Amino acid sequence: MSISFNEIKEKLHEILNEKPGEIREHLVWKFDDIIFLRDDIDVSDEIEDVLIDLAHVLEYYNSDPKLRKENRIFFGDEELELKINTALQKIEVLRNKTK
Repeated sequence: MSISFNEIKEKLHEILNEKPGEIREHLVWKFDDIIFLRDDIDVSDEIEDVLIDLAHVLEYYNSDPKLRKENRIFFGDEELELKINTALQKIEVLRNKTK
């Protein structure tokens, strides 16, 4: 059974609504798995590109400030929220363009 855009959007809002920590990090990993491991996502190619780009970027999210300090490639919660919200805005623009 395919996964709809609304289900994906729900997963992103779940990440945004979760407080910083290991649970949030786990939700990010689950989102990445949905995007990278499924071939039945029911969205346009343009929206799928935005989701794939987001999933690639989110691989560098880490909830551990000590690890982020040791390795600058990782980013934290503030940047995570910005990246998700930016992707959601891009997707809304694309969705409105096709209406």
